Amino acid sequence: MKYFFIIKFVCLLTLFCQAKPLEVEEANMPELSNEASPFRGKINHDGYVGHTWVTYPHVENPASLDMDPKGRIFVSEANRFWFGVPDLRRAREMIRGDFRSRTVADRLALYDA
Repeated sequence: MKYFFIIKFVCLLTLFCQAKPLEVEEANMPELSNEASPFRGKINHDGYVGHTWVTYPHVENPASLDMDPKGRIFVSEANRFWFGVPDLRRAREMIRGDFRSRTVADRLALYDA
């Protein structure tokens, strides 16, 4: 059983090391339709309507969005490698420190502390 696990691990590690990330070169990007398409997610409340404006490869890992006064929507992405990003939901001091940070140096000091 132990040998089977080692063989399986080595095979999976080999496949993982040879894998390429999903990338689409800019020249091969499909045209954006700028039209709403059917929403593939789940809507939990009556009266709400969902639309999808953009999907992969234009947006890969959406984390949050914001709308400016002109009605344009900006989406930020978060690529979570290895252990991901710190989960700050229960780290109140980290949240307070993050809001107090005004410069990049302030943020670096927060995470180095």
